[in-house]
Amino acid sequence: MLALGQALFDDGRDADAEIRARRALEDSTSGTTAEIDALILLGRIQAEESRYESVEATLRDIESKLTSAGDTPSPQRAWAYALQAQLLTVRNHFDLAVPIYQRAVQVATLSEGRLSLTAAEIHLRLAQRLAQTVHAKEAQEQFDDAIKVLRELGGPHELRAAFATASFAF
Repeated sequence: MLALGQALFDDGRDADAEIRARRALEDSTSGTTAEIDALILLGRIQAEESRYESVEATLRDIESKLTSAGDTPSPQRAWAYALQAQLLTVRNHFDLAVPIYQRAVQVATLSEGRLSLTAAEIHLRLAQRLAQTVHAKEAQEQFDDAIKVLRELGGPHELRAAFATASFAF
């Protein structure tokens, strides 16, 4: 159910993705990785739809679950950092958000290795945010880091790199 929700989210079908994320959340056992993954997807959907109060509540749930799971680096912890950074960004605290985005990338890389898809996605998010500011050089660096990973992974990730390159050019 969660994989379908993620695919729907990636396709821009947020309402359908949210239904699947909530169902995955209901079906998961409390305190498991599956529960945290469902919460992460739910938070990302809420953020995409600019429902920031809901994101805050979901993020509190995520942080509670992650705290009980220990301090081990994980993709879930990286996404929690990315959601925190996104909330800071929409509150006009981008200067505080940048190091949190960078921490998210670091945690993702520690947990998944140098070819981390989570880190690549967060790099792309940060690059987009930086490109909207006067930090064009930093935006390009973040973008290049993400594209390098996607291209090295090849296959469908190469296609994702092509789409990202086309959209970043504008």
